[in-house]
Amino acid sequence: MRVIVVPPDPSWPARFDAFAGGIRDALGEVAVAIHHIGSTSIPGIHAKPIIDVLVEATSLDDLDARANALVAVGFESLGEFGIPGRRYFRMDDQTGTRICQIHAFEVESSGAIRHLAFRDFMRAHPERAREYSELKIRLAGQDLDIEAYMDGKDAFIKEMERQALDWWIERTTGSSVPVRRYRHRLRVRRSYTEEPKTVCHDDIISLYERKSAEYDRLRGRGLQELEWLERFCSFIPAGGTILDLGCGSGEPLATYFVGRGYRVFGVDGAPSMIGLCRSRLPEQEWLVHDMRGLVLDRRFDGVLAWDSFFHLRAADQRLVIQQFGTYARQGAPVLFTSGHEAGEAIGTLCGEPLFHESMAPETYRRLLSEAGFAVEHHVAVDSSCGDHTIWYTLSLRQQHGGDP
Repeated sequence: MRVIVVPPDPSWPARFDAFAGGIRDALGEVAVAIHHIGSTSIPGIHAKPIIDVLVEATSLDDLDARANALVAVGFESLGEFGIPGRRYFRMDDQTGTRICQIHAFEVESSGAIRHLAFRDFMRAHPERAREYSELKIRLAGQDLDIEAYMDGKDAFIKEMERQALDWWIERTTGSSVPVRRYRHRLRVRRSYTEEPKTVCHDDIISLYERKSAEYDRLRGRGLQELEWLERFCSFIPAGGTILDLGCGSGEPLATYFVGRGYRVFGVDGAPSMIGLCRSRLPEQEWLVHDMRGLVLDRRFDGVLAWDSFFHLRAADQRLVIQQFGTYARQGAPVLFTSGHEAGEAIGTLCGEPLFHESMAPETYRRLLSEAGFAVEHHVAVDSSCGDHTIWYTLSLRQQHGGDP
């Protein structure tokens, strides 16, 4: 899908005000502050014509309790949507064109600060804003898809975020001394607890089991992942089989695949999640099993691990990547999400701590190559897909024995 940026529109602030009024009415006192962020909030620069809104909330639990009020005024609720510590909502017009996105964090969290620092830095440094605008115009003029467009902006964005956070901390503290100490905490797009050792990756399955019904209710049914799913399906033959690792409740991904005529074999460690899958799609195959140590005597035309793989420890991820090679037929696509940089993170699921870990991008590339996969597409923090970091690979390894 071609990226289109438009000249600065003087109506953007008024459009934000209109959205902000409806959001405040819906959230009430839960919304401590509502900010206009993103390119449409920076005077004089070209942008995609989407109003980005930052909500600082009293707490994520309070926000979750009011999510249906936002749905009632036309927003789709997508939960964390790939970023622990965030709640993401979006609104399309009657033609299906995106017009507004809400990025909600707890008040004064690192996620909120990152957005505000970038915006305020650009507003205070018009020469940098102009460089950013010229870069976007140049990239959009090359008729790029969203992946190439984001790749083209990546180095500039990272450097501006670094400068913006240094500038923001000095401005708010009056000293450069704390900058080095705080920069890493603020740059990450995740919400860390003060005592991450109290949360264990082995708690993940029991957490999803306890919260399965609430998770299913909050999980968005929209498909912002659609472009990636279509790319994934383009290499799967008609009527092919898909292995969905960490399938959750089956909505919306397994339902999408079944609707396209594929067969789904879903695996999840939470029995209640598999129960939801079986009730919705009884003709498909479902298995209660941790993806670690999973042994299957068959191969599949595609393998998916969307928003599941990054709950494993790095050591377990290394083993599962090797297992990908035993699940995927030659030429089969494997699509999964990770974090955008190495480290542990503690997000939340329905108000409870949720473990994540990721390795460095170069480590994933090396492990995938060693397992016999070619990385066809990789996007870090894809803004068109809820800031997911996405890996799309193809199996190159010729299979011997078992299913052909």
